[in-house]
Amino acid sequence: MGTKLPTRAISTITNNRVIFDKFYLSDYEIDQTKILKSSLGSFSEHSNRSSAIESRRTGPRRETDVRFPMDMAKFQKKVLTKLVEIHMEVRRLGRSEPPLSSTHIQQLETMEDFAREEERLKDKQAFESLVLQLARIGGKDVRDCVHRILDRLFTNRLMAKFNMKGKGKKQKLPLEMTKTYEAINAAVMKWDKDATEATIKHHAAEHLKHAPGRKGGGGHTGVETN
Repeated sequence: MGTKLPTRAISTITNNRVIFDKFYLSDYEIDQTKILKSSLGSFSEHSNRSSAIESRRTGPRRETDVRFPMDMAKFQKKVLTKLVEIHMEVRRLGRSEPPLSSTHIQQLETMEDFAREEERLKDKQAFESLVLQLARIGGKDVRDCVHRILDRLFTNRLMAKFNMKGKGKKQKLPLEMTKTYEAINAAVMKWDKDATEATIKHHAAEHLKHAPGRKGGGGHTGVETN
């Protein structure tokens, strides 16, 4: 049994060290190293017991690190898993409309819309993008493709303001010399390599001519010449 300290001795335990008031330090020397080792040893022993209990409770740890080289079976499983993930991602992307899809074409409703589109199509990249979008509309044949492209680009009310050359009593505007028609022509020829400019022009003129008689076109009020 160790020496009992006087009641006047004042001590404080801080960070596993015993600190005495300076007045009593010369009379009662304490081996602080032994105290520290004793405290740390008790903590280590308690920690080891806790780890052993946890290990018995949860079982051995699973090794999650991938080690190389892998055996063939594990490698094949890894590759197949990745292929399935890639396949699902491709299917997911396929369900969304690409940026150059025809669904992203803004239909023109007014002459102001048309004027803005003409200005925009002076940019080469914008022009080529519209050609790609229009070519994806397609159709049963060249005639159907031309008609569908015009319907996608214009409302009937706006289409009724145009013919191909701008001739006639109604003073219609010429579509043939515009950047918009240039894009239409390029798109149809891209969709069908055998399509000719003359054929495309014929079907476009036909569709423009009958625009007033279609829904929203305003109706026919006279004979028009294309």
